[in-house]
Amino acid sequence: MNSLASWRRAQIGFRADWDSDAGRFTFQGDAYDGRSEHRGFVGGIEFPEVSVSGANVLGRWRRTLREGSELQLQLYFDHSERADRLFYEPSANIADIELQHAIRGAKHSLVWGGGYRYGRDEVDPGIATVFVPSKRSLDWFNLFVQDEIEAHENVDVTLGLKLEHNDYTGTE
Repeated sequence: MNSLASWRRAQIGFRADWDSDAGRFTFQGDAYDGRSEHRGFVGGIEFPEVSVSGANVLGRWRRTLREGSELQLQLYFDHSERADRLFYEPSANIADIELQHAIRGAKHSLVWGGGYRYGRDEVDPGIATVFVPSKRSLDWFNLFVQDEIEAHENVDVTLGLKLEHNDYTGTE
């Protein structure tokens, strides 16, 4: 078996930023595709090539409000796949949304917001492995607040609190 199999991988991406009366916008994404060479044989066991692929896209809107505060909304989606017939063949989708509001004062910089993330994965078994469960959907919710305080000319203190709920540990 050749444990140092070489890979071929291609990736392409883009990013666009623009300003308008409604705020500042960013739209970006990328996609990739890759394959390893055949990994050889050990005894009678074949280690075939592995392939990976995926893509993601992100959209962000920022707007400066009165008194210099700022509002930001971000959306993100990611898809990935891996094909390794011997071990496992996972595919995953993740989508999230996040909202933040920043309020800047003379001695304080307060940021608060919240978000939601949804993940779905499916793992097809390989010859040597099985995942139980083979499909799963997960949800994450969060709320947060953070205050950066100018305590002295060269000293800032940051205080924060985050509340999160997820499918594994509940509310933290």
